[in-house]
Order: sequence, then C-alpha cells, then structure tokens
Amino acid sequence: MDKQMILYLNLFSVFYFLGLFFAMRVTIAPSKPSKYLSYLIFIPIFNLLHNYVLFADYRWLLPYTFSISSISSIFFGLVLRLHLLAVLNKKVNHFSVGAVSAYLNIIAVIVMIIQFIIKGQSAFDRFVDQMINNFPAPEFELHNTLFYISQLIIFIEIASVIFRKLDTKDNTKFNIVKEAYLYSKKLFLFIIMVYLFTVAMYFLTSQFLAEFFFLPIAMNLFYLFVLFTFTKFNKNFWSVLETNVSNSGKTEQGGTTISNAERAYLDEIDLFFREEKPYLDSGFNQRKLFDQTGIPIHQISSVINTEYKMNFSDYVNSYRIDFAKELLSNFDDKKETIENVAFDAGFNSKASFYRAFKRHTSTTPKDFISNK
Repeated sequence: MDKQMILYLNLFSVFYFLGLFFAMRVTIAPSKPSKYLSYLIFIPIFNLLHNYVLFADYRWLLPYTFSISSISSIFFGLVLRLHLLAVLNKKVNHFSVGAVSAYLNIIAVIVMIIQFIIKGQSAFDRFVDQMINNFPAPEFELHNTLFYISQLIIFIEIASVIFRKLDTKDNTKFNIVKEAYLYSKKLFLFIIMVYLFTVAMYFLTSQFLAEFFFLPIAMNLFYLFVLFTFTKFNKNFWSVLETNVSNSGKTEQGGTTISNAERAYLDEIDLFFREEKPYLDSGFNQRKLFDQTGIPIHQISSVINTEYKMNFSDYVNSYRIDFAKELLSNFDDKKETIENVAFDAGFNSKASFYRAFKRHTSTTPKDFISNK
C-alpha cells in the first residue's frame, strides 16, 4: 500500500480525534464519566502522531513519539475501565489483575526504551527501518503481545461487572441503573468487535498494514460511536431520572414527604459520607459529590433540605463536627491545638470551626474539652 496514503490517514486521524475531544468538551456537561471519556479520546492522538512522524521520516522526533505513544496506548484499557465504573458508580480497584498486568506492560516498554538509549541512535534507526519495511523487531512484537494480553484481562474484568444480574426490587432506582448498564454493555460489545477486527487484521494481513492502516480506521469508527453513544446515554439517563422522580410514589419519613427516588439518593449520600469521609476535604462541595456518586446536583440540595432541614454546607459541617468531637474527646493540649483539630476535621479556618461547632453543639470547643 502507498505509504503516502498511510501518512495522510494518520495525520487526518490526529485532527479527527482533536475535533472529537473538543466536541465532547463543548457538548457534554462535565462529570466524572465524561472526564475519563475525554482522556480516552485523547489517548490515540499520541499513537497517530507517532505514526505520522514515522512516515514523514522525522527521525529526531521518533524516540520521543515512540516512547509516549507506546506507554499511552497501554492506558486505553485502564481509562476505559475507569470510565465505565464511573458510569456505573462503582469503586475502582487500582491493583486488580488487569491493572497490574498493564503496569507490568508499562515497565516492559520502559525497559525497551532504556535498551535503545544504551545501544544508541543506530539501534533505534534499525528498529524503525524494520517497522517501516514490515519486519518488526522482536522487542516490538513482544510489546504488542503484552499489550493485547493486558487489555484482554482488563476487558474480562469489565465484563464481570457490566454483565451481572441487576436487582429489580427498587423499580425507581432500577430504571436509572439499567440505563447506565445498557450504555456500558453497548460500548463494551462494540469495543470487542473493534478488538477482534484488529487482531484478525494482524493474522490476515501484514503487521505493517494492521498497525498503521486498519488500526487507525478502526479507532476512528470506534470513537465516533463512543461519542454518539455517550451523548445519547446522557440524554436518556436524565430523561429516565426526571420521569422516575416525577412519577415515583411518596413516602413519609420523619414527618417529611420524600419520594422513593429521593430516598434512594439520600441513602446513597449518607452511606458515602459515612464510609468515604469526603467531608475531611476542606474543598469538598456538591460538584465533587456529583463527580463521585453521579447524583444530580439539584437533587443533592433538595433531598438534604427536605429530610434534614439544612443546606448542603450545614450537612457537611455536621459530619465534620462529629469527627472533631471524637478528636476533642481525646484531646491533649500539650501535644495538640484546637486549630489542628479544625483542619483535621475538614475546616479551612479556626473561626469557621468555632462558628460551626457552636451552631451544632450550642457550646464551644474549649467548653467541650473542659466537660469531657
């Protein structure tokens, strides 16, 4: 195949992905899933830029572009996993088998790069010539093998999460969760199709064509599908959410009327605060809570105000005060200061701590220590 055509294909793909990246940033509201998706879209740019540099014969840039593209490509599976787990509001294990296999792959690439540095520019030039002439070096074939193995392990881990049976007891919450799982399954199955297509091209054609022609085409189609699917998911998710909130039955909790959907949100917020202790972050706000739980911001304020008769700031401070009371119960004035307790509990100043403590306990920190 004409190498000039491959050169222009990869250059076009660089701008294509940049366009998708900026389109996503402009059209999709910021959230944890969309943040990881933007990273996912940005990753191929390094690979495609390296391909262009390779065929344009910018030899002095090749060691840098090869290093960056080889390492960044390994992050594809890791970031995809982060994106889907964020969509499903699941915790991430950064030391799963798949994650560790990816880390080992990165180490292998770094070792290969160090070997080129030791051997000198001539060794790297031979390596480049072998790739261009369709005789890839053993090091490159080893890297590709390790890459596909680590990605496969991560895919298996993702599949074990998204293809489980859903709990249908809470129909209100089930409809919302179902939409997230439906999106994840569609995206995952399309990834598998692209993955199998790429592997097939390695067997049916030369490694040269698979690497520099078929893979860019597959990635272009894949990421267009990703952006379209995620945009549609966002629209459907909010539509289902609003429908459930408006149509859900009302239940009485502590003399307060609260919907089933709101009760599910409130329970999730309470559990998140108890287990994760996000209030210890002095900069914690509703946006961060949304990023970490996926609960709509307007619902956060609404359910807390309806159930607890307090705003979000007071709700966060109530947890901080309870945490501070634990610290003050074992307070040693020879080793500690009340100001340190305030900062440890998540307050950004001693004054704000005193005001919140007085408001929630009707006493001061000093009086609390004296009466313990």
